[in-house]
Amino acid sequence: MDLPDNILTVPFTNEDPILKKFIDYIEISRDKFLKIHQRAKEYCLTINDVIMAAYIITLSRKTELTKISLPCPIDLRQFFTSQSPRIANLTGEYGLIISVENNDDIFTIARKIHNHIIDLKDRKTFLQSIPKLQSIYHKLPIFLVRWIISNHYHVQPVSYTNFGILDQQFYFEDNAILHCMLTGSFRRVP
Repeated sequence: MDLPDNILTVPFTNEDPILKKFIDYIEISRDKFLKIHQRAKEYCLTINDVIMAAYIITLSRKTELTKISLPCPIDLRQFFTSQSPRIANLTGEYGLIISVENNDDIFTIARKIHNHIIDLKDRKTFLQSIPKLQSIYHKLPIFLVRWIISNHYHVQPVSYTNFGILDQQFYFEDNAILHCMLTGSFRRVP
Protein backbone atom coordinates (compact mmCIF):
# COMPACT_ATOMS: atom_id res chain seq x y z
CA MET A 1 0.00 0.00 0.00
CA ASP A 2 1.08 3.57 -0.55
CA LEU A 3 2.06 4.78 2.88
CA PRO A 4 2.28 8.30 4.22
CA ASP A 5 5.66 9.52 5.42
CA ASN A 6 5.02 8.59 9.05
CA ILE A 7 4.16 4.99 9.90
CA LEU A 8 2.50 4.47 13.27
CA THR A 9 4.27 2.60 16.04
CA VAL A 10 2.98 1.28 19.34
CA PRO A 11 2.58 2.66 21.96
CA PHE A 12 3.38 5.90 20.16
CA THR A 13 6.79 6.31 21.73
CA ASN A 14 10.25 5.13 20.85
CA GLU A 15 10.27 2.87 23.90
CA ASP A 16 10.18 -0.90 23.58
CA PRO A 17 6.46 -1.83 23.54
CA ILE A 18 7.14 -4.98 25.56
CA LEU A 19 8.41 -2.83 28.43
CA LYS A 20 5.29 -0.66 28.40
CA LYS A 21 2.36 -3.06 28.64
CA PHE A 22 -1.05 -1.82 29.59
CA ILE A 23 -4.71 -2.71 29.19
CA ASP A 24 -7.50 -0.20 28.86
CA TYR A 25 -10.90 -1.69 29.59
CA ILE A 26 -13.99 0.19 28.48
CA GLU A 27 -17.47 -1.16 29.01
CA ILE A 28 -20.33 0.28 27.00
CA SER A 29 -23.72 -0.19 28.63
CA ARG A 30 -26.51 -1.73 26.58
CA ASP A 31 -28.40 1.59 26.51
CA LYS A 32 -25.37 3.55 25.28
CA PHE A 33 -24.55 0.86 22.73
CA LEU A 34 -28.11 0.93 21.37
CA LYS A 35 -27.94 4.74 21.08
CA ILE A 36 -24.61 4.51 19.19
CA HIS A 37 -26.06 1.78 16.97
CA GLN A 38 -29.21 3.80 16.25
CA ARG A 39 -27.18 6.91 15.42
CA ALA A 40 -24.86 4.89 13.16
CA LYS A 41 -27.90 3.50 11.30
CA GLU A 42 -29.21 7.05 10.81
CA TYR A 43 -25.95 7.81 8.98
CA CYS A 44 -26.06 4.42 7.13
CA LEU A 45 -22.91 3.34 8.96
CA THR A 46 -21.90 0.21 10.85
CA ILE A 47 -20.77 -0.04 14.45
CA ASN A 48 -17.31 -0.97 13.13
CA ASP A 49 -17.22 2.25 11.09
CA VAL A 50 -17.88 4.24 14.26
CA ILE A 51 -15.42 2.30 16.46
CA MET A 52 -12.74 2.54 13.79
CA ALA A 53 -13.41 6.29 13.47
CA ALA A 54 -12.88 6.71 17.22
CA TYR A 55 -9.66 4.71 16.93
CA ILE A 56 -8.39 6.78 13.99
CA ILE A 57 -9.26 10.07 15.72
CA THR A 58 -7.37 8.87 18.82
CA LEU A 59 -4.37 7.81 16.72
CA SER A 60 -4.38 11.18 14.97
CA ARG A 61 -4.45 13.08 18.28
CA LYS A 62 -1.76 10.91 19.90
CA THR A 63 0.58 11.08 16.92
CA GLU A 64 -0.36 14.56 15.64
CA LEU A 65 -0.66 13.07 12.14
CA THR A 66 -3.43 14.25 9.82
CA LYS A 67 -3.17 11.22 7.55
CA ILE A 68 -3.57 7.84 9.25
CA SER A 69 -2.50 4.70 7.41
CA LEU A 70 -4.23 1.69 8.87
CA PRO A 71 -4.14 -1.86 7.56
CA CYS A 72 -7.42 -3.65 8.20
CA PRO A 73 -7.42 -7.43 8.03
CA ILE A 74 -10.43 -8.90 6.24
CA ASP A 75 -11.88 -12.37 6.74
CA LEU A 76 -11.77 -13.98 3.30
CA ARG A 77 -14.11 -16.79 4.37
CA GLN A 78 -17.05 -14.50 3.54
CA PHE A 79 -16.21 -14.93 -0.14
CA PHE A 80 -16.50 -18.74 -0.06
CA THR A 81 -19.53 -20.17 -1.83
CA SER A 82 -19.88 -23.03 0.68
CA GLN A 83 -21.34 -22.19 4.09
CA SER A 84 -19.69 -25.11 5.90
CA PRO A 85 -18.00 -24.06 9.17
CA ARG A 86 -14.25 -23.57 9.07
CA ILE A 87 -11.63 -22.95 11.67
CA ALA A 88 -8.93 -21.01 9.90
CA ASN A 89 -7.17 -17.70 9.96
CA LEU A 90 -7.76 -16.86 6.32
CA THR A 91 -7.26 -13.13 6.01
CA GLY A 92 -6.51 -10.52 3.42
CA GLU A 93 -5.92 -6.86 4.11
CA TYR A 94 -7.45 -3.53 3.16
CA GLY A 95 -5.04 -0.60 3.24
CA LEU A 96 -6.96 2.38 4.62
CA ILE A 97 -5.50 5.85 4.45
CA ILE A 98 -7.80 8.35 6.15
CA SER A 99 -7.29 12.11 6.38
CA VAL A 100 -8.33 13.69 9.67
CA GLU A 101 -9.13 17.40 9.64
CA ASN A 102 -9.51 19.51 12.78
CA ASN A 103 -13.23 20.07 12.21
CA ASP A 104 -14.07 16.41 11.42
CA ASP A 105 -16.43 14.78 13.91
CA ILE A 106 -16.65 11.04 14.51
CA PHE A 107 -19.42 10.55 11.93
CA THR A 108 -17.48 12.46 9.24
CA ILE A 109 -14.49 10.15 9.80
CA ALA A 110 -16.79 7.10 9.96
CA ARG A 111 -18.31 8.11 6.59
CA LYS A 112 -14.80 8.44 5.09
CA ILE A 113 -13.94 4.98 6.39
CA HIS A 114 -17.20 3.44 5.19
CA ASN A 115 -16.86 4.86 1.67
CA HIS A 116 -13.18 3.93 1.44
CA ILE A 117 -13.82 0.33 2.53
CA ILE A 118 -16.67 -0.02 0.01
CA ASP A 119 -14.32 1.22 -2.72
CA LEU A 120 -11.51 -1.14 -1.64
CA LYS A 121 -13.96 -4.04 -1.42
CA ASP A 122 -15.47 -3.32 -4.86
CA ARG A 123 -11.98 -3.20 -6.38
CA LYS A 124 -10.98 -6.36 -4.45
CA THR A 125 -7.73 -4.71 -3.42
CA PHE A 126 -7.13 -7.41 -0.80
CA LEU A 127 -6.36 -9.75 -3.70
CA GLN A 128 -3.95 -7.47 -5.58
CA SER A 129 -0.76 -9.30 -4.60
CA ILE A 130 -1.97 -12.85 -5.35
CA PRO A 131 -1.49 -12.82 -9.17
CA LYS A 132 2.04 -11.46 -8.71
CA LEU A 133 2.85 -14.13 -6.14
CA GLN A 134 1.42 -16.87 -8.35
CA SER A 135 3.46 -15.62 -11.28
CA ILE A 136 6.78 -15.59 -9.44
CA TYR A 137 5.99 -18.87 -7.65
CA HIS A 138 5.78 -20.68 -11.00
CA LYS A 139 8.89 -19.01 -12.44
CA LEU A 140 11.38 -18.75 -9.58
CA PRO A 141 12.86 -21.15 -7.04
CA ILE A 142 11.09 -21.12 -3.68
CA PHE A 143 14.07 -19.67 -1.77
CA LEU A 144 14.00 -16.65 -4.10
CA VAL A 145 10.22 -16.26 -3.72
CA ARG A 146 10.67 -16.24 0.07
CA TRP A 147 13.43 -13.64 -0.22
CA ILE A 148 11.25 -11.38 -2.43
CA ILE A 149 8.32 -11.65 -0.02
CA SER A 150 10.47 -10.94 3.05
CA ASN A 151 11.93 -7.85 1.37
CA HIS A 152 8.69 -6.44 -0.06
CA TYR A 153 5.92 -7.44 2.32
CA HIS A 154 5.95 -5.76 5.70
CA VAL A 155 3.34 -6.02 8.42
CA GLN A 156 2.67 -2.58 9.85
CA PRO A 157 3.01 -2.23 13.63
CA VAL A 158 -0.47 -0.69 14.10
CA SER A 159 -3.60 -2.12 12.50
CA TYR A 160 -7.32 -2.53 13.14
CA THR A 161 -9.47 -5.64 13.16
CA ASN A 162 -13.25 -5.51 12.96
CA PHE A 163 -14.95 -6.87 16.04
CA GLY A 164 -17.57 -8.91 14.20
CA ILE A 165 -21.06 -9.81 15.33
CA LEU A 166 -21.95 -12.18 18.11
CA ASP A 167 -25.09 -13.97 16.97
CA GLN A 168 -26.80 -17.36 17.18
CA GLN A 169 -23.82 -18.99 15.42
CA PHE A 170 -21.70 -18.15 18.49
CA TYR A 171 -22.73 -20.69 21.11
CA PHE A 172 -21.41 -23.13 23.67
CA GLU A 173 -23.86 -26.05 23.50
CA ASP A 174 -26.80 -25.18 25.81
CA ASN A 175 -24.97 -22.55 27.88
CA ALA A 176 -26.23 -18.97 27.76
CA ILE A 177 -23.67 -16.20 27.23
CA LEU A 178 -24.05 -13.79 30.14
CA HIS A 179 -21.17 -11.44 29.41
CA CYS A 180 -18.75 -10.98 26.56
CA MET A 181 -15.58 -8.94 26.29
CA LEU A 182 -14.03 -8.18 22.89
CA THR A 183 -10.32 -7.42 23.08
CA GLY A 184 -7.44 -6.16 21.07
CA SER A 185 -3.79 -6.69 21.85
CA PHE A 186 -0.27 -5.38 21.56
CA ARG A 187 2.17 -7.87 20.16
CA ARG A 188 5.45 -7.85 18.31
CA VAL A 189 5.12 -7.64 14.54
CA PRO A 190 5.89 -11.09 13.08
